[in-house]
Amino acid sequence: MIAERARTALVVLVPVALLALLAGCISFPVMGGLGWPEGVGTSSGGSGSGTAAGTGAASGSGGWGTAAPSTGTSYLNHVLESGSVRRWTKSQIRVAIDTSSVPAGWQAYMAQYVVEGCQEWARESGGAFTVAVVNGGVGDVNVRWVDSISSSGGGLVTGVTRISMTSSYFWPPDVELALRAGGMTLPDAELETTAIHEIGHALGMAGHSPGSQDVMYYASTAADLTGNDIATLHDLYSRTAEIADAPAWAAGVRGTRTVSYTALWGGGCTRHYGGHAHP
Repeated sequence: MIAERARTALVVLVPVALLALLAGCISFPVMGGLGWPEGVGTSSGGSGSGTAAGTGAASGSGGWGTAAPSTGTSYLNHVLESGSVRRWTKSQIRVAIDTSSVPAGWQAYMAQYVVEGCQEWARESGGAFTVAVVNGGVGDVNVRWVDSISSSGGGLVTGVTRISMTSSYFWPPDVELALRAGGMTLPDAELETTAIHEIGHALGMAGHSPGSQDVMYYASTAADLTGNDIATLHDLYSRTAEIADAPAWAAGVRGTRTVSYTALWGGGCTRHYGGHAHP
């Protein structure tokens, strides 16, 4: 796991002209002023393996959209949005990571937790979608780090995903990842788990798995998707979206309600509707 590896951030730059050819790639423009490595490389799973040059190397296997059928059990009924299927209908989801203002103690390698989390969800989607991760700008999903997150319901909050929606559409999810909770600095393993868990909510997982070993369990400690997580993802994306990503004409509109999914350190995750928590 990345939490067990050397703490070097992989910065990947994919020219715009090549994006169409590198579907599912991870792209990170080099950013000045915040300690991003200067080396530039590319990462792709399209052919089953990929390498990154520059400050380090990364490898992958399986390729985007080539995941083998899951042997796990779907827990879809636990992750529907009030009984409805909420999922993306576009083939490529743009995840924008905002590092323009980061809390004290943030380090560039922490961006890799989001990158690898997105990569794993996309790789295991069976071709349902790809993910392009970019540094800055506005995305379909927007991620940023904060020092800490307050909670009216108590507990040590590590992350929150907020999604504005109606009964038919949802708008770009906003993901906040905390560096500290209860005055304590969160360990890397917790940062990694929170990142892949919250990205799961942004991709359509509107609840939690009943299995304690799964990434989407309410008190997860997992950093890799299990067979159950993958089976549920396939189940979700094999169904018609009842709450879909808002069309272009509705870009300036917002939903009638905002749903928040809050991850708690050692206390799990809750779902909030207008301030009321639901486990």
